[in-house]
Amino acid sequence: MPYKHSPTSLRALWLGEQLRRLRKDRRITLKGAAGHLRLDHSALARSERGQWPFLPGRVATLLDVYQVTDSRRRNVLLGLDTDVDRRDAWEPDPDDLYHDSRSADQEHRMPFQERHQPTVRSQWLAEQLRQLRADRRLTLQQVAERLSVEWSSLGRFERGELKLRYDTVAALLDLYHIFDDRQRDVLLSLALDVRHGSHWDVDFGDELPYRPYVNLAWLETRATEIRHYATGRVPDLLQTPEYAARLIQEQMGIRHSTPEHRAAVAALTARQEAFRDGMNRLSAVLTKTALRNQVGDAHLMGEQIAYLHKLAGNPRYDIHVLPDGHDIAARYDTSFTVFDMPDPYPPVAVTQSLAGRLYLEHPRSLRFTTAYDHLHAVAESHTSNGHPLITILQERASVVSGR
Repeated sequence: MPYKHSPTSLRALWLGEQLRRLRKDRRITLKGAAGHLRLDHSALARSERGQWPFLPGRVATLLDVYQVTDSRRRNVLLGLDTDVDRRDAWEPDPDDLYHDSRSADQEHRMPFQERHQPTVRSQWLAEQLRQLRADRRLTLQQVAERLSVEWSSLGRFERGELKLRYDTVAALLDLYHIFDDRQRDVLLSLALDVRHGSHWDVDFGDELPYRPYVNLAWLETRATEIRHYATGRVPDLLQTPEYAARLIQEQMGIRHSTPEHRAAVAALTARQEAFRDGMNRLSAVLTKTALRNQVGDAHLMGEQIAYLHKLAGNPRYDIHVLPDGHDIAARYDTSFTVFDMPDPYPPVAVTQSLAGRLYLEHPRSLRFTTAYDHLHAVAESHTSNGHPLITILQERASVVSGR
C-alpha cells in the first residue's frame, strides 16, 4: 500500500469530489478511468474519497479524459492538486470581499466560488427548464451542442448552481418549442429576477398552470425541515381528512361539496401523502386558540386532537402547545411557516393573509426563523415544567368532546 497515512484535508476531499462528479457526468466507470491511469480502480476510488492523494500528473490526465477544456476550471483543480495537503483556510476574510484585490491568495479560495448566490427562485427556474428538456426527450449533451456551451455547465444551470442569462433562457425556450406567451413571460421574467430572493408575493393562484414561483407542495417536498407556528387552526400537514374537508368547505363558504371543493381536498391530500412518503421533519408550535377554534362538530374536533396526540409520538414530528397568557403570543399573533432548505439555499418563510401568500428568503426570512426559535423554546420550556404535550392534547380532546 503506497500511502500509510490518509490525507484528511478539506482540499483533498473537495478535489476528490470534483473529479468524481466529472467522471459521473461523463458516464465513465471507475475501472474505465483507472485504465487510463494504469491504476487499480480501488486506488482511484480512495483518491476520489479524499483518502489517498492523486499521484503527480494523474489529475491532469483525468481532466483530459473527462474533456475539461475550460482553462479556469483546469487551473483551479491543478493548483488544488499541488497544494492538497494544506490545511489552513482558503476562503478570504469577509472584510476582504469588499476590496477589488487580485492577490495570489485568491487562488486558494473555495474552488468555483461564484458571484451568484443560489436562491430558491434559481432552483425553481432550473427545475422548470430541466423538466421542459425531459419532456422534449433531449439529453444535456444534445442541448449543450445546440447552444455551443459545455454540457457540464448546463448541468450546473439545471441544478440552480449557476445563474442563467436571459438570452440563454430564451434560447432554451425556443429549443424546447415553448411559444405560449404566458409561460414564456413567466420564465423569462424569472430569469431577470432570479438573483432577488428577499421576497416575492403570490396570490391564491398557487394551483394555476405556469404560476411564476414555487408553491407550498414544492417547498414541502424539498425542505429538510418544516416549521409551523399556528395561531388560528391546525396546519395543513397535521390535519385529518375530515378536518381538512370541513375547513376548506367553511373557507369556501359552501354548505355542500362541489367539484372545486373536492379538487382542493384532493390537492391537500396529495401534499400530505407526499410528506408522509418523505424523510424531512416537521416541527409545530400551536396556540391553544388553534385547538379551541371549532371546525365541524365536537366529534370531528376530538378526532383531530387525538390525531395530533398520535403524531406527537412519531420522531418525525415535534409538536408543542404554547401556554395561555404568555406575552410571546401577543408579539407573534400571525401564523407563519419556515422551510429549511438544503444547503446552499436559504430558508423560506411563508405567511398568508387576505392579500395572498408572501414568500420570503434571506435576509427577510431571518426574523421568522428567529421568532420560531423563540416560540419553540417557550413552548418546550412549558412542556418540561409539568405540562407535557400529550397531557395537554388529551385535556383538549376531553374539553372539545364535552367529557
